Amino acid sequence: VVLCLVLIVFVGKFLAGKSSTFYVAQQKSIGKTNGYIDVDTAGYITFTNKGKAVAEEIYDRHQVLTECLKYLGVPEDIAAKDACKIEHDLSQETFAAIKKHMKKYTAPSKKKKA
Repeated sequence: VVLCLVLIVFVGKFLAGKSSTFYVAQQKSIGKTNGYIDVDTAGYITFTNKGKAVAEEIYDRHQVLTECLKYLGVPEDIAAKDACKIEHDLSQETFAAIKKHMKKYTAPSKKKKA
């Protein structure tokens, strides 16, 4: 289910708000050419392994960034919307630093057992 939602976002990024049939067909072709998706004869879209890896990476970024923004006090609905905007533009290095910071400072505390 999660990957289905990511697929919608992934395809939506290609569509950039355009709705013409030609544009949709053109963007499906781009996704196929880049090896991210397969489109069968009925028009059903599925991820290739490469596309699934990209989708999982984007979803991980979304989750981490949403949690980071919530940690900073941003309301959850705004944090999720802003994470959508940020997740595609961060460098690997910046995202890795944010993820490392979040793991370090938001890890569950370990309580000593009596």
